[in-house]
Amino acid sequence: MMEAGRRLEGLVGQNAHEVMEENPVPQEPEFDEEEAERTPLPESSEEAENWPCEAEWTPLPYDEEEEENEPEAPVAPMETSGIVEPVESVRELVLRTRTIRIPVLATQEEMAAAVPEEFHPADLGDLPEQLRMELQVPQAEPYTVTQEEGNKIVCGFCGRQFDTLKGWRIHASRMHKQEGFCARCGHNLLLPPGYTAAQRTAAVELHALDWCPRACAAVIGERQVKRRRLDLVGREEDHLFIPGQ
Repeated sequence: MMEAGRRLEGLVGQNAHEVMEENPVPQEPEFDEEEAERTPLPESSEEAENWPCEAEWTPLPYDEEEEENEPEAPVAPMETSGIVEPVESVRELVLRTRTIRIPVLATQEEMAAAVPEEFHPADLGDLPEQLRMELQVPQAEPYTVTQEEGNKIVCGFCGRQFDTLKGWRIHASRMHKQEGFCARCGHNLLLPPGYTAAQRTAAVELHALDWCPRACAAVIGERQVKRRRLDLVGREEDHLFIPGQ
């Protein structure tokens, strides 16, 4: 019996030794005296309370099996937006605020002044007979050109002088319209003697819009539109004049 008990104790001890070899006890990290000497000690009680103890410095055991069995957290793929952001660019604007003077020959600066054309009233051959009878060529020249003082234009109604023919036309259309004179075609309208200045001005304005033979292209276009409207409503259009029609 005693001998059997010894064998049983031997087997138990052998099994315990094998188990210890299979699962070795983790060893604590070695204490480095030199590193401990170089580490500064806390100067105050507050720093001493926050000083890490030995347990905080001790590394946790590393288990490879737990890491392998730990499920991986799904990572959402990054979505790329289909909107393409515009690329910023810088454009410089150069402002030219300087005046550059270029020397030129004296002969190039002396240019002959254009001589204004003499007064010629508009041709009334294309106007209907009824409209021609309402116009009259002025007895006096609406303007004259004098070459004594650099081709000055003298108004025939008031004697005022102008440097350009355009200046005289603007003056005549503003000041002498109330006298029944059309500065574009150069004719006087035959109006009743009892007309006031406002009535004569209105008559000249209607003449310029409806049947002046020297109307500009914009006025001719307005006449065409007006004629189409009169045709639609069945009204007369005899007072409208469109060149070439």
